[in-house]
Amino acid sequence: MNSIVISQDCPLLYSSLMGSDYLFRDGVGVKKLQEKYGVPSGINMNGTDLIPEVIDALKGRSVILIGATEENVNSAKSELYISGYNVIKAINGYEKKENILREMSNLKENNVLVIIGMGTPHQEIIADEIFDVLKGNEISSLIISGGAIIDRLAKSVKRSPDFFVKYHMEWFYRLCREPRRLFRRNLVAVVYLIKFYVLHGKSKLINKVKLVIYK
Repeated sequence: MNSIVISQDCPLLYSSLMGSDYLFRDGVGVKKLQEKYGVPSGINMNGTDLIPEVIDALKGRSVILIGATEENVNSAKSELYISGYNVIKAINGYEKKENILREMSNLKENNVLVIIGMGTPHQEIIADEIFDVLKGNEISSLIISGGAIIDRLAKSVKRSPDFFVKYHMEWFYRLCREPRRLFRRNLVAVVYLIKFYVLHGKSKLINKVKLVIYK
């Protein structure tokens, strides 16, 4: 839901979302929007569950991690290495964009899996640029953006208790743990969700949002 909200005022993010090969639903808010507009919502494909499965399914590929702090991205690299994965680069999320793109332009390995955890909209925007750089060098890649996934792979951030996961209330658990960081984001998301319902089919904003959820 956060990505949809931010994309309304961020053309680069909106372009990235619409240009991606796949968009996965993450959260009850998006599900409610899809149900409102008659779009099949499918299952909740949050990055916490999905990305480790993708990494496991593509175990033979070289992996690149981008995001989090220097300490956490290297911890994530070590955790994956111990489990038998080939992590060829680990770049912290605070590195300058031009340096990250330079690292990618110097890449020699082909058929790489790039995991980006930098938060929205930064991860989606740089994912587009990384894809263009690798494609220009004729390097095949699968690029996935996943918010706090690097921290989770590093085991520095724990999953919400099973109760909150079962009843789709992980957002509430995280809000209670990090109220300063997440209060405004969750409040804005709720306001937008109400606005979508009230203005259903009556504004350009709604039509723009519908494009994203249909994608």
